[in-house]
Amino acid sequence: MTIFNETPLPNYPFAQLLGAKIEILKPGHSRVTLLINDDMVNFHGITHGGVIF
Repeated sequence: MTIFNETPLPNYPFAQLLGAKIEILKPGHSRVTLLINDDMVNFHGITHGGVIF
């Protein structure tokens, strides 16, 4: 397993803008995390789909 220790996503300006970080990257499995703030939610207070997909 390769663990990136919360490495910022290189060469992806939108991911960098969101603050997305790679935690795990291996064949068949990955984990990317980001902290959701008020600018990333819709009028229902739910994370906007464009942020998480």
